[in-house]
Amino acid sequence: MKDVPIGVMHRKIVNHLENLVPPLKGSDSEAKLVGAIRHCLLKRPGSLWRPTLSMAIARDFGVGFKDSVGISVGTQLAHVASLVYDDMDDADDYRRGIEACHKKYGERVARYVFLELLNYADDSVHNSSLTEKDKNEILKLSTRTKHDMVRGQMDDADELIGSAPELSRFMRIIYQKTGLLSGLASFVGAVVGRASIEERKRFHEFGCLVGVAYQLNDDAGDEKKDRSKGKVTIATEFGAKLALEERDRVLQQVYKKLLKYDRYY
Repeated sequence: MKDVPIGVMHRKIVNHLENLVPPLKGSDSEAKLVGAIRHCLLKRPGSLWRPTLSMAIARDFGVGFKDSVGISVGTQLAHVASLVYDDMDDADDYRRGIEACHKKYGERVARYVFLELLNYADDSVHNSSLTEKDKNEILKLSTRTKHDMVRGQMDDADELIGSAPELSRFMRIIYQKTGLLSGLASFVGAVVGRASIEERKRFHEFGCLVGVAYQLNDDAGDEKKDRSKGKVTIATEFGAKLALEERDRVLQQVYKKLLKYDRYY
């Protein structure tokens, strides 16, 4: 299949999100909620790499973007929901250079945005054209993923308390908070592509590793900024050099996963 620029997928994702949550005029509570959701989703949408990963995997199995974008945005919706909560938890007033949801709209609205984004994420599965069996498989993994993300968030907050944190604990938190959602994105792409049960499992493992590597790289790049804010990360505690070494170690596992697929080589 001919390669497609990442920007093409990004435009399709953003267009879908625009249509998913159209703007509402007025000043009532519904219009305010929609405005807050659109602020979080669309003002600075970020790299969109999770839904892009889903769509790329589905496309590799022969499924076009039109048939994959609707369900692929589910992980983006869940990711943004986690950021809304994370910003409240960490008392961060800015996200990607703009006001965080709780700063601009207040914590009450931010809590409703968090809940509604998770509802939209579930709807992305329910409204898809997948079989009921495949929908249930994705929703089951999604629920497990959200359970682990909550535990990772609690552990992350607890790192500020007590004895010096261990490297293994940081790696577990990164896996729970970032790795598993990336694994869900890969899994969704494989299910949409009608991959075998074994392939779905391997793509989930592959996605989890990609997510961990991404977060390690992100933490290394933000070391100075996070240290100045007093934020505890693997890079602020052990240094950016070690975080990048861990990233490279994880990437080696990613490459090994890819080498198992003849379709890529």
